[in-house]
Amino acid sequence: GACDLAVQEAEMLRADLLVHFGHTPITTQPRVPTIYIEAKAEVNVKEAVSEALPLLKDWKSLGLATTVQHVDMLSEARELLIKSGKSVAIGDTGKLKYAGQVVGCNYSNAKAVSKDVEAFLFIGGGKFH
Repeated sequence: GACDLAVQEAEMLRADLLVHFGHTPITTQPRVPTIYIEAKAEVNVKEAVSEALPLLKDWKSLGLATTVQHVDMLSEARELLIKSGKSVAIGDTGKLKYAGQVVGCNYSNAKAVSKDVEAFLFIGGGKFH
């Protein structure tokens, strides 16, 4: 992930550049120049939110968080949740490229709204370290 670039390997190989696929830069700058190529997922967010709603029935105020792969879906997810009667908060600390974005080593956007919400809906897949 963006938190764990192959910097040591690049230095051992005396690489001039790292090309990192799938993530956005985080606030710390790697010792080796790095180009980040974002990856986006194509998922039916309406279906995902509809399936999540019964699990969220006990909470009125929700925080919404995601990874870069799904960040383009946050607005639609937010609107669907609002239409279902939920209030929705999406954090933006400026520490990551997108509002609502979290990575394994930085969840500050979610933490920024944690006192304002009762629960979170995370839109994403995979495993965090």
